[in-house]
Amino acid sequence: MIESIMSAVTVLNLLFCAVILLLGLYVYFSRRNQFVLLVAASFGLFGASHVITLMGMAAALEFPLVIIRATAYALVIVALFADIWGSMKEAPAPRPAAKPAPKRRRR
Repeated sequence: MIESIMSAVTVLNLLFCAVILLLGLYVYFSRRNQFVLLVAASFGLFGASHVITLMGMAAALEFPLVIIRATAYALVIVALFADIWGSMKEAPAPRPAAKPAPKRRRR
């Protein structure tokens, strides 16, 4: 019973990973946003780990699964830091306050 629940959860996780991967690739190719590409790649790696688990090879490939999942998490962290750093570097400088226009005299 517990194994079938765990298998269902893994299948559901795999489906979500596939959807996020496909949406991420679509957004990347339409907007060329590297942040989205890194997130999509990380979910692709998570999906690969779910496939390995569903194939029943998780015990035999425990160390490679740790590497795959750690790499996926690292990609998300890199994407977030790159996005934060990029937005900090690209922030426009504050404009000085505009002086009010002089009033015209009527003749």
